[in-house]
Amino acid sequence: MHSASSILIRMLDFKMKRQLIFISTFLFSLGNAQAAVLDFSEYTNNLWVNSTTFTTKDYTITTTGTNIIANTGTCGPSCPDNGGFYFLAHGGAFSLSKTNGDLFSLSNFDLGEAHNGANNYAQYITLSSAINTNNYTLDGINDGNGSLVDFQNIDTANLFNNVTSITFSGFNDGFFSIDNLVVNESSQVPEPTSLALLGLGLAGFGFSRKKKKA
Repeated sequence: MHSASSILIRMLDFKMKRQLIFISTFLFSLGNAQAAVLDFSEYTNNLWVNSTTFTTKDYTITTTGTNIIANTGTCGPSCPDNGGFYFLAHGGAFSLSKTNGDLFSLSNFDLGEAHNGANNYAQYITLSSAINTNNYTLDGINDGNGSLVDFQNIDTANLFNNVTSITFSGFNDGFFSIDNLVVNESSQVPEPTSLALLGLGLAGFGFSRKKKKA
């Protein structure tokens, strides 16, 4: 038969275990990245965004030159058709950043021509950040819906992870379209102090268990 004191000790042990599990779960859940897709679906009409700043899903886009949030039919068969709205860069560059200034990552996005066949359409675009720069080529083929310009999915191959800003620019300020940018809030690694406290808690729990057994 167990004494009241031994039952109380077991109850305290159980409570301490639960607290430590909760703390560890909370700390390591901070490392889970939250993904979002910037698809401009909140817009229902064409919107010119010339040399200005606008936000979409907690991200800020800063534009130079002439740009438009467009949909199918904006510039006829030489512009993409994906059944929704997208961002059409009409020359000049634009930058993408987290509105609150946090780090983020861009894993992939849809890239399409704009005014395909015209002298001012971009044959490739350049993405640049503080850590990397890379070019992505447009295929220049009208193989989308109804022989319209298509979107290609671009995988950034982790070149733009943990950045504060990414700049998109078309070759010779040429036109291009983007949509469905898959962005992730960068993983937040628990601070060393928090990990140290968790380690001390676990060590203290183990020591107390050994002492009781002795």
